[in-house]
Amino acid sequence: GIDLTLGAFVGLGIQFGVANEAIQLAAILSFPQSPWAKSSPIYHDIETFNTIISKTFTSRCAFDAGLFSEPMAIANLLHDYSNCKDRSRFCWKHRISAARMRHLSGTVESLKRRVAQCLGVCAEVLEIKDPPRTMAHAKVNILRILQVWLFSDTIIVQNLSSSKNKIESADE
Repeated sequence: GIDLTLGAFVGLGIQFGVANEAIQLAAILSFPQSPWAKSSPIYHDIETFNTIISKTFTSRCAFDAGLFSEPMAIANLLHDYSNCKDRSRFCWKHRISAARMRHLSGTVESLKRRVAQCLGVCAEVLEIKDPPRTMAHAKVNILRILQVWLFSDTIIVQNLSSSKNKIESADE
């Protein structure tokens, strides 16, 4: 299941006409780990570690597509993953953990089915047509506003007024 805040996110997404996208983002936000591969200098020599980290960073940037949002980058990633022919090769090429990606994809599908059942509609009605990188700007903005509204306690704000560029949480 998902927590109450994510349930509110889905409910408000339905009310504001972005149900499909809100369902997917709620599943992404509920997922405990990023689908991108992780590495550690403990397991690899420095050169291999740097290669892995740089390829992972490049992949993250490509899927972010200038949206500056990890959940939306993951939504772009899910779209491409769902439409690729060879998922194993896709994961290898983009430095994705195949196991986490399968689990995330299954979580999205499961939440979509449960919401469709509650709404009394077919799950195919809740399919996403466009990933965030090509989605109408109005939809992206509605999703951003809902995230800020519901998750305002987790926003990080950079305080530029001090001589030191320290980062504070929004509730400080």
